[in-house]
Amino acid sequence: ESLLKFIDDESSEGRLLYELAITSEGSYDVHQTKNGFVRQESHTEHGLVWMKLLELPSVELKGKLTPHGTFLLKHDLQEELTNGADCSIEVYGFGDNIPMLCDPYVLISGKRKDEVDDVAARVAAKLLKHQERCRCKFLN
Repeated sequence: ESLLKFIDDESSEGRLLYELAITSEGSYDVHQTKNGFVRQESHTEHGLVWMKLLELPSVELKGKLTPHGTFLLKHDLQEELTNGADCSIEVYGFGDNIPMLCDPYVLISGKRKDEVDDVAARVAAKLLKHQERCRCKFLN
């Protein structure tokens, strides 16, 4: 908690916790898988959740990187992507949710790993479909 207070950037918190969990070693109370899932204490609700982080694609305009994926903020699309699963889709890169300490990202979380996996796959497919019509690309 003191690290989160120190960085003082709510839009970067989810990614920071995810990155710490995915790279942790030892006897920490974090479960991780080889395909990028972590199970840890949620940064937005109480209890353990499974999380998967996806990068947002960006395009360079006049020397500045601009993230793409605002369509993921639409409530009806989020309902379609979750498809009844008890998962949340948090998009960080637009409006009041612009991370200052990291690249823009999407964080999918939920109680069941299989549901998080399904939702993450649907979000990734939407991002790839967008890229087919656009010149944006993933940075990493």
